[in-house]
Amino acid sequence: MINKQSMKSIFVVWALCMLVVGILFARHKLTAFAEGATGKEYTDVLADLQADEAFDAAGYPENASDHSIQVVQMRKA
Repeated sequence: MINKQSMKSIFVVWALCMLVVGILFARHKLTAFAEGATGKEYTDVLADLQADEAFDAAGYPENASDHSIQVVQMRKA
């Protein structure tokens, strides 16, 4: 049976281990990189979708009361 003193010792060791792990992982910064400037202008969604000849904007009429989310998939040529 584990007594109170042993439980405290186990907790202290566990807490120290977590502290060490936290310090080690805190030293590594997670960095995100964006693609550099390619000379391309930013375009809106409709212009991007119209790059696919099979896309028909008439199939997606504007409706201010429609708050649904639609996923449109394009194939790369």
